[in-house]
Amino acid sequence: MPSIDLLVKRDDVMELAMGGNKVRKLEFLMADAQSRGCTVVVTTGDLHSNHTRLTAAAARKLGMGAILVMKGKKPEAIAGNLLLDFLFGADVRFFDVDRKELPSIMEEIRKEEEAKGKRSYVIPRGGASAHGVLGYANAVFELKKQLVGIAEKLDYIVFATGTGATQAGLLLGTKLANVTAKVVGISAGRSESEIAADVRRLVGEAAGLLDVKVQLSQSEIIVNDSYTCGGYGVVTKEVTDLMETVAQREGLLVDPVYTGKGMLGLLGLANQGYFPKGSHVLFIHTGGLPIIFSHWRPNA
Repeated sequence: MPSIDLLVKRDDVMELAMGGNKVRKLEFLMADAQSRGCTVVVTTGDLHSNHTRLTAAAARKLGMGAILVMKGKKPEAIAGNLLLDFLFGADVRFFDVDRKELPSIMEEIRKEEEAKGKRSYVIPRGGASAHGVLGYANAVFELKKQLVGIAEKLDYIVFATGTGATQAGLLLGTKLANVTAKVVGISAGRSESEIAADVRRLVGEAAGLLDVKVQLSQSEIIVNDSYTCGGYGVVTKEVTDLMETVAQREGLLVDPVYTGKGMLGLLGLANQGYFPKGSHVLFIHTGGLPIIFSHWRPNA
C-alpha cells in the first residue's frame, strides 16, 4: 500500500447523545423548525438509525416533541440506537412497509398533529434537505480553522455516504471555502448513480438557500459503491475483521453499517493505489457507535 498521510476528523465525539454527522445537520434543521414555530419534529429511519437517535436527543434538549417513523417491525430485543430512541422519550412508531411509503406516512402524521393544534416539522431521512446540507458546508470552514496550513494541502476527504447530504455539504463547502481536496464518498449501501443524483440535487437546493452560484461538474461527485458488502445494513466478516483491526491497532471504534464500510473503502482504495504516494487524506468519522451494540457479531 502506498504511504499516505492519514488524518481522522472525529465527529463521533461531539457532545450531543454520542455524536455523529447528524448533529451538524440538525443544528440547521432544528433552527429552521423553531423559526417556523414548530413544537414537534417528525422524521424517519431504519431500526439502527443514527439520525433518529440524534433527532430525538436534539428535540428533547430544545423542549420539543419527536415522532420517529421507523422502517420495520418492532424487535423483541431493543438495543443500540433504538434503545436510545426510547431513552430520550421519543414517540417511536414502527411501519413494516417499503421505504418509499415513509414520506407519505410522515405527512399524514404531520396533518394529525396539526389537527391537535401542534405545528410539526418533517425532516427527511438522514436530514437530507437543503438545511441539512448546510451542516457539512459549515464543517469545511471549521476544518480550515482546525488545520491551519494543512487544509490547503489536503488531497482527499473520505467518508461513508448514504443519503448524500454529508457529501453534498462537503462539496458545497469546499467550493465556498476554496478547499481543493477531492470529496470521496464510500457508499454504505446504495448505488453510485442513486447517491450521485441526490448529491447534485441537494447541492443545488442548498446553494439556492444561500443564494450562491456553484459550478459542479459530474466528475467532482465521486461515489464508490464497491464496499457495500452486500447492501445497506448487511454486516459481513470483512467488515467485522476491519473493525477489530482498527480497534486493536488504533484504539478507534468504527461501526459495521457506516464508518466501518467507509474505512474499508479508504484502505481498499489505498491498496489499489488510488491515492498517490504521499497524499494527504482526511477520513471523517461520522459516528454511529451505538450500532456496534446491536449489529456486530464476532465471526460474522
